[in-house]
Amino acid sequence: MQTKQVNGQWVATAVSAGVRKVDDRADADLRGPITVFGSSAAFEINGMKVNAASAAFPDGMAGIGLGTLVEVHGALVDGVLVATKVELDAKHAMDRHGFELHGAIGALDTTAKTFKLRGVTVSFAAGVTWKGVTDADLSGKQVEVKGTLSADRTKLQAMSIKLDS
Repeated sequence: MQTKQVNGQWVATAVSAGVRKVDDRADADLRGPITVFGSSAAFEINGMKVNAASAAFPDGMAGIGLGTLVEVHGALVDGVLVATKVELDAKHAMDRHGFELHGAIGALDTTAKTFKLRGVTVSFAAGVTWKGVTDADLSGKQVEVKGTLSADRTKLQAMSIKLDS
């Protein structure tokens, strides 16, 4: 970067790809949304590759997908987090990034597993805790939805959906 502006703008003198160099370590933890998803065995969290082929999934694999908040434990080897355990991060996510909406469900799409709530698209595709209602009987219900923004920030990824009385 130059030390003086040119015509009111800063001029870059070099640009890098922003690739992180991470040293190997035997014990590593990573928490965040899955930003690239190949499978539950191979995904990325904010640019960090995760190899979970031999990992334990205490919460099961059903909720693992693009945008899912996870906590991964393992070792860093050659810039890849080799996971020993992958957990859904629902219990911590609401504390850090959570949103809560109340209202009547509209524009229900059972194929895409989405609906509109107060103008916001809500996805119930993965990892949802259901209370007093199920995905089979959502139409027209008043609900409380707790969730986090999807990785592309276009919808709310529901973590819990509760019948609102």
